[in-house]
Amino acid sequence: MVYAWVAGESRLVTGLRRALVSDLGLNRSEVAFMGDWRDGVAMRG
Repeated sequence: MVYAWVAGESRLVTGLRRALVSDLGLNRSEVAFMGDWRDGVAMRG
């Protein structure tokens, strides 16, 4: 079984998840992802 956990900039993580699922054929349940921040958007504080 393969399991991928990805965290990072929101758009990058979304793209990686799509690639893992559509290009490599992983099942969506085998990929966990967390978009932590968005490039160019200030943190709220």
